[in-house]
Amino acid sequence: MYLKGLTLVGFKTFADPTQLQFGQGITAIVGPNGSGKSNIVDGILWVLGERSLKSLRSHAPTDVIFAGNGTRRPTGLAEVSLTLDNHDHRLPVQFSEVTITRRIFRDGESEYLINKTPCRLRDIQEMLLDTGLGADTYAIVSQREIDALLSVKPEDRRELFEQVAGVQKYRFKRAEAKRKLERTEQNLTRVRDIMYELESQLEPLRAQAEYAREYQNYLDRLRFLQLALLAHDYDVRLRRLETLLEQRRQVTAGLEQVRAAIAELEDTERALDTRLRAMEETVAVLQRETTTVITHVKATEGKIAVARERLRALAEQREFQQQEISLLAGRAEAAREQIAAHQQEWATLQQSWERLNAEMAERSGVLAEANARLADLAAALEERRQHALTLAAQIADKRNALTAAHTHRHHFQERVTALQNLLTATHAEREQVNRALTLAAQTTTELQQKLDGIEQ
Repeated sequence: MYLKGLTLVGFKTFADPTQLQFGQGITAIVGPNGSGKSNIVDGILWVLGERSLKSLRSHAPTDVIFAGNGTRRPTGLAEVSLTLDNHDHRLPVQFSEVTITRRIFRDGESEYLINKTPCRLRDIQEMLLDTGLGADTYAIVSQREIDALLSVKPEDRRELFEQVAGVQKYRFKRAEAKRKLERTEQNLTRVRDIMYELESQLEPLRAQAEYAREYQNYLDRLRFLQLALLAHDYDVRLRRLETLLEQRRQVTAGLEQVRAAIAELEDTERALDTRLRAMEETVAVLQRETTTVITHVKATEGKIAVARERLRALAEQREFQQQEISLLAGRAEAAREQIAAHQQEWATLQQSWERLNAEMAERSGVLAEANARLADLAAALEERRQHALTLAAQIADKRNALTAAHTHRHHFQERVTALQNLLTATHAEREQVNRALTLAAQTTTELQQKLDGIEQ
């Protein structure tokens, strides 16, 4: 078994995770003062269970946590892991490599782990017995303790030799056995005290037990009497219930008779109601017939009076109509003359309408001819444009013949000018046709308005 590795995280000056690997042979850690060599030894002592603040050069348990500096924030915990090679199974565990971990948080809570499994400090101490490791063993000797070992008392030197010889494990077990024996002796003493106390209470408890048995007998007697009373009460109430049930049957039979009599009376009442409603309906019919006769008589008298009044009014109206007939005869003669004049005016307007239609048809023909001419001009213009493209291609091909190209270009410009003049003339004719169409539309609107006035 030998020391294989040490990992420090947030312990004292080791803010960053620091891992040290120890190989076979002797490993020396060299550095100037203040570089943290002693902190490594403190880390080994701390992870093995050292709780002396003086040995750890601290004032509080949380002083081993990195406190921060000008560039680094303080850490929230300190953790040290010590890895031991256990191929020879010197340690009483089944693993070939054992890692002991101790961790403390800023709030003071600490944890111990063996191979990442939580455990107690006592478990670590028992595992390291008789191995030379531990907080108070000879495996870790600081520089200031060398003189102390040389000048130590014989008793303390004997303890050191016992550690080397492996006697400490048996002394620890003997001390543990003594503590168990002392605890057992204390428990036996407490048992004797309890037995003595119980023996002094035995006689009073016997008397109390006798009282309890008598109380239980009385209680059983009371329960028997209560049950007997309940049985008697049950019999009385059962007989009373039978009497009540018999009375209920009698009342039910009488109730059925009463219900039958009530049903018979209800049938009689319904028959009387039916006869009464029939008589009421007969009286209502007679009243309606009487009212109808009276109304008919009054209506006949009214009709006679109206007929007399109408005869008188018709006589007066006949005289008035004869006067109106003579007046309407004169108005009819005047209307016939006015109708003849309107018919003559209508004939004139009809001729004007036919003349306008003919003129519109003629102008429509002119417009169609103008559109056809425009189409011909557009076709000629497209033809000349294609011809112009052909000439442009010929000009590109015959670029070396400068004299002929200039002559052809002048001729082409003249033709383009002629086409532009023709296009201008075409636009002028189109404007004339549009004005003619506008004038025709105005004339048509005026004629339509005159026709609407005539029809009204």
